[in-house]
Amino acid sequence: MSTSTNLDGYGGPDERGFFSMRLMTFESWRASEDFLKKRHNAVMIVGAGDCGLVHQVLDVERLATGEELITLKTRPSMSGLPELIVALIPERYAALVVEQYEKAASAAYRDDAESVIDRCREAASAALNAGRFEKTGDDASDAKDLGALGNFFIRQGMEVLGNAALILARWHSRGKSAERINRDTMPPSEADAEAAIALLGLIYRELHWTRG
Repeated sequence: MSTSTNLDGYGGPDERGFFSMRLMTFESWRASEDFLKKRHNAVMIVGAGDCGLVHQVLDVERLATGEELITLKTRPSMSGLPELIVALIPERYAALVVEQYEKAASAAYRDDAESVIDRCREAASAALNAGRFEKTGDDASDAKDLGALGNFFIRQGMEVLGNAALILARWHSRGKSAERINRDTMPPSEADAEAAIALLGLIYRELHWTRG
């Protein structure tokens, strides 16, 4: 539906006090051939800026009108990330742990699979370094990468925690071009991103920093 605009072009009231404006209810859009070829690995961002959300493209069907019907899947809720109890986190590292937790939570709704895995990896590294320092009393400047942290916790008899870290570390490297060429690996998928969120939640629970 549309109506003519007023002389001022800004939709102000006319001499009767009525407002006239243009209302766009539908705008035709046609997907490119490149989009159709890559639709099985595609994501669509609906909205913009802080209001944008990432959706996985499940299928694209071309209708008789020449337009496309796009079936989307919203990324799962953040049920995989439990609520942190800040008082249970070692005080010296609590701010960093919470900061990385919040970045991972935000990425889970808005970013692509590779970025979600990167954020989960950083959040896991912050949490596990804090957990290691609490156990050993080591100098806080001696932070370890995620692979070393995984092996540390396995040696401590915390195999679930350690192996969760090692899996996240491996997924992170799979996003790199050299890794894909040398090992013929697939790029991170939406399923990988969902699993990374679940693993990060598992790490927080194994550290006993959560409710329940």
